[in-house]
Amino acid sequence: LSDQGSSHIAQTIGFIKRQKPNLLVECLTPDFRGDKKCVETIVKSNLDVYAHNVETVKELQTHVRDHRANFDQSLNVLIY
Repeated sequence: LSDQGSSHIAQTIGFIKRQKPNLLVECLTPDFRGDKKCVETIVKSNLDVYAHNVETVKELQTHVRDHRANFDQSLNVLIY
């Protein structure tokens, strides 16, 4: 998917919020390979909590994480 599924996630959040406006929604996302446009799509979806797992400390990332992800990329997603 060109937007890595971010629009589908955002639409799902929007649907939930329309059905239950008082419900708090937390969304655990991938790092979207660092694509801030995808992050922005989720942020603007009216969710209440944005979450992303860093998975490990920087020193161990090459041993335990998928090679397409990295510690700094994850931090940049959370900082954004």
